[in-house]
Amino acid sequence: RLAASPIRVPIIYAGNRSVADRVIAILKEKHVSVTANIMPEIGTVNPEPAREEVRQIFLREIVAGRGLSDIVSRFGYPPKPTPLGVYELVDTIPRLRPEWDNIAVIDLGGATTDFYSNTESCLETDSVVLKGLREPRMKRTVEGDLGLRISAAILLDSAADYIASALQSARLDETLMREYVGRLEQTPAHVPVDPRECALDSILAEACVYHAALRHAGEWREAYTPQGSIHIQTGKDLRRVKAVIGSGGFLAGCTNASVMRRPLKRLAMGGDGIKLVPDVPVFYADASGLLPLLGNLLPDHSLEAVAMAITTLRKLEYEGN
Repeated sequence: RLAASPIRVPIIYAGNRSVADRVIAILKEKHVSVTANIMPEIGTVNPEPAREEVRQIFLREIVAGRGLSDIVSRFGYPPKPTPLGVYELVDTIPRLRPEWDNIAVIDLGGATTDFYSNTESCLETDSVVLKGLREPRMKRTVEGDLGLRISAAILLDSAADYIASALQSARLDETLMREYVGRLEQTPAHVPVDPRECALDSILAEACVYHAALRHAGEWREAYTPQGSIHIQTGKDLRRVKAVIGSGGFLAGCTNASVMRRPLKRLAMGGDGIKLVPDVPVFYADASGLLPLLGNLLPDHSLEAVAMAITTLRKLEYEGN
């Protein structure tokens, strides 16, 4: 199906090497590269070779293709894509500043919502049994249907229940939201012009946070054995996360924590299972929008980059529920 499609972007094959030649033959009209199997053994993941291949493609296609070579010559190394810069910064902060262990970053943009977490994924005990793969300590998920502008129309469907409930609580009509999202489709650079539009934007942002966290976090489901009840865990346990940092245009500009706290609280309280979301975190905003940029400084100035990342955060207080 890929071979028959009009897709013209680079394709990375990171699967079973014994069929790699066949994959290349099928995709002979495409731009294909082969790297190590992302799951070389059952229960073991090896994402680094694929991540490095993505990095190399970025350097070839973006840096060279968009005239960023001058930046490379001036600074000595190429710029990192935003997700990689944030990923490496979130990975580095707890290693250099242990008091900032167990952190998460929610990067909310116009097209996607990225959720990063750096915390131990599971602490198995007599009462908790892990089902499936043990997730990595450092994890990123990206959701292409959760965004405030480019993906706003898709968000209305992906997060319909949350948005409907939030509109009802705010005493706003669903028709107003659909009209607003229609304007955003026509003008993605639109900035809210009145309190009502600000409220609609906040509801969209909450929906993005809710569903990004829902997909990133794991859950417990109760099961019964002859020895008594136990919890079966799937996915990653985020309950030990002590700090949640909002990044991206909307969350970076937040002056209170409600837009992040409210959806996480709702997740913790709802559903059949127990969602393993941050328990009682402190919320911060990347007020200066520096996190993606500081990731570029890590190779030569890691201590300074981490220190600046922490000192430029704005602590957010709660307002309302």
